[in-house]
Amino acid sequence: MFGRIIYYIMGYVKLEIRGVFPERFINLCAKENIMCFDLKRKGEGLSCKILKKDFSKIDLIIKKSQSELLSFKEKGVISNIKRYRFKYGLFAGVILFFGMIFLMSQFVWDIEVFGNEELSTEKVLRILESENVKVGTYIKNIDLNELKENVILKSKVMSFVNINIKGTKITVEVKERINKPKIVPKDKPCDIIALRDGYILDIRGYEGENLVKRGDSVVAGQTLISGMIQGREGIRTVHSIGEIKARTYRRFSCEIPKKYFERIETGKEKNKYLLKIFGFRLRFYFNEEVPFSEYDFKEEQKNISIFGDFSLPFGIVKKSYKEIYLLEKYNTPETALEIAEQKVVEYEKEMLSGMEVEEKEIIKNEDEANYYIVAEYSIIEEIGMEKEIEV
Repeated sequence: MFGRIIYYIMGYVKLEIRGVFPERFINLCAKENIMCFDLKRKGEGLSCKILKKDFSKIDLIIKKSQSELLSFKEKGVISNIKRYRFKYGLFAGVILFFGMIFLMSQFVWDIEVFGNEELSTEKVLRILESENVKVGTYIKNIDLNELKENVILKSKVMSFVNINIKGTKITVEVKERINKPKIVPKDKPCDIIALRDGYILDIRGYEGENLVKRGDSVVAGQTLISGMIQGREGIRTVHSIGEIKARTYRRFSCEIPKKYFERIETGKEKNKYLLKIFGFRLRFYFNEEVPFSEYDFKEEQKNISIFGDFSLPFGIVKKSYKEIYLLEKYNTPETALEIAEQKVVEYEKEMLSGMEVEEKEIIKNEDEANYYIVAEYSIIEEIGMEKEIEV
């Protein structure tokens, strides 16, 4: 491949030779240090390519080899320039094309957001827009470090954001914050309060004053171990430390409809296309109406890119409408129970993982429209949570 590029830059001539002994032509070329490549045998002759600088020696070699030159054709950069030297419009068009490419490479034409789950892509794009970063923004005006800091501050739910510019495309990687109980620094005074309602099974206070004892019922937010201790010299504050185990209760309920509708595709589909140019949408259709009464809708957008991450401000938007019909179906008590049990398992994995389940009771009920499943749990868990004392 590399060799062909070199030949094209240097220029070469494609020859077609006919003779009784074409091998003699090849031998004479080798003797004169003329390189022949892409050799192909054609009946009583052959075709080959030689570098343009050696073409002036060919006439003598043809005579010596008793061959006949049927045709020749020059190829390469210089030949093409000579061929198009008077076509000024073509050269002007090429210059204009690359000038437009260079100009458009200075702006953002595509933004991709990924890694977000709870936080919507639209919300992330609005935050970026509030920082004057959107499709059409001049790339050199973007300070990535400042942008990252401001996006995290404005989102309030991001723990991390990584923003990169590749060509004319901005990629935004998002990691969302996991809400955890606030940990009070060890040098700050604090109480220990109840995280939720419960029945105290055991309390061990290592620092601070116990305000409840085993057997007491407590409510969420109630102080269990106080960091304010009355002494001879008045009240002093400490960082409370302790372990409080309690019996708490959880309740999970779900309802399963007796009648439901399954969406089934008929196989009929209608697609509509739009051309997106600099943020504007141009329709390729006149009729806005959808020919189906029930349908699933999907919109896909594909930006036109060249050189990998160099996105152009042009794209195709595809709007797909798939016809569906609603098939009426019914859940039996058995299928409803299976569905509910799966939901209960998911709830336990998400909310009760690592906890000691003391008791579990499943309650079933129904009315004319729904089946109802309720799971009630008795849990033994640590319910203490630190709360800083404002001094």
